[in-house]
Amino acid sequence: MYLVHARLRLAAEIPLSDALIVARLRRAGRDRGLEHVSVHPATGFGPVLGLFLAADSLDAAERAARAVCLDVLATAPELRGLTLASCEAVAPPGYYEQLASGPD
Repeated sequence: MYLVHARLRLAAEIPLSDALIVARLRRAGRDRGLEHVSVHPATGFGPVLGLFLAADSLDAAERAARAVCLDVLATAPELRGLTLASCEAVAPPGYYEQLASGPD
């Protein structure tokens, strides 16, 4: 299971429904390993989506997440005004510091 963050950019001020975004993503990701979606509110830039995917590799999860997001943004008229700014796995906070400090 991999967590991929998709950052959306708001091109215009549009009313967003988290439930609508989740429903559209679930439908589009059903056959691409999408297990769960969380939506983090817009913070001036746009919402951040947390996509949890079952995949054979991180690369496969990132590709699937990107494809799902692009499909939804291209086909959902109520989400016009949103574009995909980035779509990638991110390291948890403190991850690199923990690696640098070595084993306990």
